Amino acid sequence: MAYQTARATVKELSLRVVARLDRGPVRFNALERGVKAPSPFALASALKKLQRDGLIDRVVHKVDPPAHVEYSLTRLGQGLAKSATALIAWFDENLGCIDAARQRFLAARQEEIISARGETQPEAAAAMGGDDQ
Repeated sequence: MAYQTARATVKELSLRVVARLDRGPVRFNALERGVKAPSPFALASALKKLQRDGLIDRVVHKVDPPAHVEYSLTRLGQGLAKSATALIAWFDENLGCIDAARQRFLAARQEEIISARGETQPEAAAAMGGDDQ
């Protein structure tokens, strides 16, 4: 489950990166703040995947001192940017509904387990790892 959550986070972060880069090139630290990355590692991972897929460019500017790296969208990435921005807006607007649907689903699933096993509510919660006590 943690692996799936991490993958989903990187995918959402990738969309946020593409949407942010649509406003122009940016350096890593500014990008990290702008997309509210959960960690520098998560952002670096998302950037590598976007670069691998041809959606962003990574340019190292060698100035004395220090060198710095700037990220920008490729033409392919520019084509994705408008859709990414719209998708992010939709998720932001509907996150509460999605969370509520997940809670209803989990509650219904817990009730199914209780019925199937003939358990009490606390026993079922403990079996699902959701002991709230």
